[in-house]
Amino acid sequence: MQSHRSGPPVRLGLGCALILSLVGGVRAQPAVPLSPVLSTLSAVGAALPGEEPPPPEEAVPPGSLKGAPIPPVVDRLTGESLTPYTIVDEEAAIALGKALFWDMQAGSDGQACASCHFHAGADNRFVNQLSPGLNGGNGVFDPIRSSGKAGPNLRLGKQDWPFRRLADTSDRDSEVLFDTDDVASSQGVFPTTFNAIIPGSVEEDCDVLGAGAGGDPVGFEVGGTNVRRVEPRNTPTVINAVFNHRNFWDGRANNIFNGVDPFGRRNEGARVLEVQPDGSLERIRVEFENSSLASQAVGPLLSDFEMSCSGRTFPDAGKKLLSLQPLALQRVASDDSVLGSVSLSPAPGIAGSYADMIRAAFHPRFWDSDELVDGGGSLAGLAPPHDDDEEEEEEEEEEEEEGGGGAGGAGSFTVMEANFALFWGLAIQAYEATLVSDDSPFDRWRDGELEELGEEAELGWEVFLGDGKCVNCHATAMFTKASTLHLLDEAAEEGLVERMLTYEQVHPYTVRGQFEAPAGTGVLAFDVDAEGAAKALGQENAGLGRVRMVWTKDEGLSTEFSSSAEYEVVGFALEVDGDPSTRDAGLVGVLSESSHGAASMIVLYLIDGLDGPDQVLLQAHGRTFCASEAVSGGDLRIQQPALYDNGFYNIGVRVNAEDIGLGGEDQWGNPLSFSRQYLEMLQGKDVPDPFQVDPCSFEIPFDEQVDTVFFPGGFTGDGCGIEPANVPANQESIRRAKTAVDGAFKTSTLRNVELTGPFFHNGGQRTLRQVVRFYNRGGDFAKQNRDELAPDIRPLGLSGDEQEALVAFMKTLTDERVAQERAPFDHPQLFVPNGHPGDHLFVVDSNGDGQADATFLEDPSVFLEIPAVGAGGRPDAGLPALKPFLKGVPEPDDD
Repeated sequence: MQSHRSGPPVRLGLGCALILSLVGGVRAQPAVPLSPVLSTLSAVGAALPGEEPPPPEEAVPPGSLKGAPIPPVVDRLTGESLTPYTIVDEEAAIALGKALFWDMQAGSDGQACASCHFHAGADNRFVNQLSPGLNGGNGVFDPIRSSGKAGPNLRLGKQDWPFRRLADTSDRDSEVLFDTDDVASSQGVFPTTFNAIIPGSVEEDCDVLGAGAGGDPVGFEVGGTNVRRVEPRNTPTVINAVFNHRNFWDGRANNIFNGVDPFGRRNEGARVLEVQPDGSLERIRVEFENSSLASQAVGPLLSDFEMSCSGRTFPDAGKKLLSLQPLALQRVASDDSVLGSVSLSPAPGIAGSYADMIRAAFHPRFWDSDELVDGGGSLAGLAPPHDDDEEEEEEEEEEEEEGGGGAGGAGSFTVMEANFALFWGLAIQAYEATLVSDDSPFDRWRDGELEELGEEAELGWEVFLGDGKCVNCHATAMFTKASTLHLLDEAAEEGLVERMLTYEQVHPYTVRGQFEAPAGTGVLAFDVDAEGAAKALGQENAGLGRVRMVWTKDEGLSTEFSSSAEYEVVGFALEVDGDPSTRDAGLVGVLSESSHGAASMIVLYLIDGLDGPDQVLLQAHGRTFCASEAVSGGDLRIQQPALYDNGFYNIGVRVNAEDIGLGGEDQWGNPLSFSRQYLEMLQGKDVPDPFQVDPCSFEIPFDEQVDTVFFPGGFTGDGCGIEPANVPANQESIRRAKTAVDGAFKTSTLRNVELTGPFFHNGGQRTLRQVVRFYNRGGDFAKQNRDELAPDIRPLGLSGDEQEALVAFMKTLTDERVAQERAPFDHPQLFVPNGHPGDHLFVVDSNGDGQADATFLEDPSVFLEIPAVGAGGRPDAGLPALKPFLKGVPEPDDD
């Protein structure tokens, strides 16, 4: 929270005289608080006397996912549909996408997209799966609880979860027994730098990063020998991800796919090549709307944590894969639901080539050319050469035969290689769009095909909709408000930004004591109805709070009162002195009944002294009064409205400083958050993402009467659609308007959640019981994150039976086809790294290259095999159903 005061803040321990000189006197106004001093407060968002506050948004109970609409993909620039403008054969695109998604040859070191998404679309490995808080934590591996050991390449056990262990799991303020800012995520590649691909070879020419200099500078090394890096956030499932409006935990995988990278219109230089009717090439923009899956897909392939040597480009990856047999390292079941007809089983691979698959799936305008183009290090730098010099053409051909490519190199690429990011993103999106799990017991129950879920699960459903407050974030048939099922229902590009009441903040104040009034005005005393004040801003059973003011006949201390008055509380605010190190509060009261001599409005300030006595200021009758003694005891409860991105919430998993999430920026300095972009729009600035905001859809709309004191320049629009005007008097207030985006992350789907642990963006909870306990106690870092915390993150008081019932209900969201990997969830064989031989103190480097043993080409036996499964699923392959995370692992379980 930031103050709107433009002068120096009131510092703690100040005397009344200095405080009065800083705050100044205020003349009371009838009914509406228009005092300029109130511009130091944050927005209040409360209804004035006689007005009904806007009702909270009604959460619609989730229904069946069966038949849920997948938003159509359209190029915004041309208005053309994806098919047939870009993709000419959708089935061919799905086949291409499945092959690319599972192909281990795509990565620089045996990593496929599927290497982190092979278990119900997520990752259930537990060796070398820790990352040391790289997004703002201490960046150092912490000792794990089970063994006290620290570092990469550790084997995690059940007792290492939860990552924050409390003496009393129902009390977030109880003693902390263990805590770590490390993240449970997915291991990827060794730290290396790219030189060139070797056409026809799975191996690439890469240099070991840090070799001979103490290992990986980020810390993924054991005794100076590099090990595989681990991503800084937990891996979410890709199943049903086609319904996410944005992807990745922080939403950076844009809803618009630019054909190049995850950032949509934010990358102004993003271009793809288009073959013109005369055979010439033109660099064009594409903007495929509702394609965040494609935006997400192009991220990992070039990541030097996940799949790539650092510096490799998409044209490089294209040149490599177009020279290799698809899935040549992996067996594909002959009855694979997509690739079975081209499977070479029992031999590995599938028939044909990636070039043939691209030709079958995509329009010739994106690949049909004999021209060679310069990679330039990025697709944005591609330019078609038109040089007839035969000598230069021969040199280009020689470079191509030798491999060429490389970051920033002068190697030559075909148009198909140059546009490989386009093919990769859209094909994988086409495949992942088939991964919809809509046949769970819950779906059949909601469709009327199943008579009952079971007594315990149905109690859990009631808790989910009621006291558990789960549905407030996990809405729609996707069980998340981050879904297109929620965001696009209101209207395309609307509903992305909301204004809600934030987390209720409790301040330990009772406004009761003796007040010295200057110039012989008399002695004043106050009572705040704290419990009533808690309901003053539209909470459940809302009723306006009361402030009672009494004063004496004479100037001396006396218990003989001449009159009294009651005020309705119409607004609260925090940090009124502008000093974030103190916890200050202010309230505005409007006279609720006629009282002789009473001010029609009062403004009360509570100045937290922190290391000194508290100070209390009162403004009434045009004067400011100061408390003569410290005030303590009681509660002042405050909620304030804030802008936030629909479907993204701060739930107190970790402190914001460890990972700011949605509050971050892209590489060009643009906010990832739509809410912060909206504030820039209000200031007349251009923003990269194309969206509109309808203020009438806000749960707490702007209100001229209440909000004028915060936006002195006034408003534009009328009715519920008013917004702060873009005028100089409003600029600072708009810039500092409260948002709840720091530390916010995308609400994940609950479908198949039984199988996708560990949970949250840090992987800090292992079981569904631990997750339910987390919510029941009101989060782990609610107080530290209180300025951005979601309002429903508070102690719930659920009984043990209710918590167990919630777990039982969430298990009904498991689609048996996912658990058994039946079509469309069947897949090729896969080998995934599972740590390195050795431990956190010693690993083997047999060839002395600075990297620990356990690359797939060196020794496939140390990799974990995920067997190929055909359309009939795991039973046909003689395999048991997928299990919850660490289920069945023979270790102590103190959950």
